Amino acid sequence: MLDGLPPILNLAIASGEELGATSDIVTDALTAFGLKAKDAGMFSDVLAAASSNANTNVGMMGATFQYAAPVAGALGYSVQDTAIAIGLMANAGIKADKAGTAIRTGLTNLVKPTDAMATAMDKYGISVEDTNGKMKPFRQVIEELRGKLGNLDKATQANVVSTIFGKEAMSGWLSVINASPEDVNKLTNAIDTSKGATDKMAATMSNNAKGSITEMKSALEGAGIKIFEVVAPSITSLAKEVSKMADKFSKLNPSTQETIVKMAALGIAIGPVIGGVGKLITGFGSILSVGSKVTGIIGKITLATKGVEVATTTA
Repeated sequence: MLDGLPPILNLAIASGEELGATSDIVTDALTAFGLKAKDAGMFSDVLAAASSNANTNVGMMGATFQYAAPVAGALGYSVQDTAIAIGLMANAGIKADKAGTAIRTGLTNLVKPTDAMATAMDKYGISVEDTNGKMKPFRQVIEELRGKLGNLDKATQANVVSTIFGKEAMSGWLSVINASPEDVNKLTNAIDTSKGATDKMAATMSNNAKGSITEMKSALEGAGIKIFEVVAPSITSLAKEVSKMADKFSKLNPSTQETIVKMAALGIAIGPVIGGVGKLITGFGSILSVGSKVTGIIGKITLATKGVEVATTTA
């Protein structure tokens, strides 16, 4: 995960999204497309370029990928080509889960059409496979749909698209088929030359107050992730030991349990006194105050643990 963290941090800064949400968007999509953490930079750049050249944002694109990526990835389609379809739908106001559902349904129908769908596809020469039976790139499928259905009269076009893609998905696919060449070229070129887009957007955002705040939050969240990964083994070890002690405690007789609880309570009562004494030492008040709290906590755990150990030994 750490390998992909820097581009995800920059994407969070560039988009204004929370780091956690941005991380989910990127990592979930990478998994669906069969990509690795090292590809996080590429995917982040595609999102940054598409969101700034279409009527959408990273959050809504993430919601679309959540629905569309598993099918698109299974068909071997690229992140870039899928992002083109997402961007064209977004330009027509079809975004987030609605666009994701349209893409997922449409691709499923193209691959496994009913008899009626297959008849319509054959009539207009639409196929997702080439003459050798291999899957065509998604971009080629989009181009063929636009070329073969784009010039039909509106009534015929609506009927054909509804037959192939279904009534719920037809609006999304109509927006892809009828998108202007200018919009298609603008979005396609931006995605094809997207390398470095995330860094550029993050740099721009960081120059204003909102971007600086987002950058600070993302940096803190990122530091938290790294710190947790470092201390996680120790936390796990401590949790296991505490669990063992709790299990032993639960097996003691009530009288022994009561004695241990009283010992722990004594530690709680003594803790603040020790902390107060620490604060009286000139120049080291703050440090010893924190130290006494930590010592108090450790002391309580140790006291209770020793009680359990003694009790289980003698029980």
